[in-house]
Amino acid sequence: MKVPTRIIFVLHRRAEWIVRSDNLLYGPYATCGAAFAGAVSEAQAVGLSGIPSAVLIEDENLELKIGWRYGIDPLPL
Repeated sequence: MKVPTRIIFVLHRRAEWIVRSDNLLYGPYATCGAAFAGAVSEAQAVGLSGIPSAVLIEDENLELKIGWRYGIDPLPL
């Protein structure tokens, strides 16, 4: 049986950035980069526990783009 991928979102709300995973919120963060780093850290931890994970980032048009995938993309510096 395939395990569902855990999606972690980086969202822009009221001049701040937040990270959302399931029903949990993290932040606020002052920049997208800081929120992205937090999201990747969370996704890495989830991936290491055996659950596929990915980070999606909301862009300026409110569209979601893949930012990072556990086991596929290298960890950002």
